[in-house]
Amino acid sequence: MEHLQQLNTMKAQLAEEAIMRQQDDMLHDEYALQAEVDFEEASDRMANTMGKAMAEAESRENRLKTDLSIMKRANLRLKGEKAMDTKKADRLIKDNTSLKDQA
Repeated sequence: MEHLQQLNTMKAQLAEEAIMRQQDDMLHDEYALQAEVDFEEASDRMANTMGKAMAEAESRENRLKTDLSIMKRANLRLKGEKAMDTKKADRLIKDNTSLKDQA
């Protein structure tokens, strides 16, 4: 009889341990699922931030390319004007020299 009582006590303990193990497993599964959800959310936020940064960088690059193009055209125009002014100055110096020689 005593053995039956010990057996029943052990069965009860094993049942309690099985319930506790099951609760631990459920808690672990819930924790793992939440960690996965958190990771996915963080990944989405990082991807969104990266996408915005890439779009901003592309926009800035295009503005810089446009500014560079404008500056190159302005530089070429100024070089052309300088060349024309130099020719005019040379011509004026030449005319001035010839008028001095005539005088």
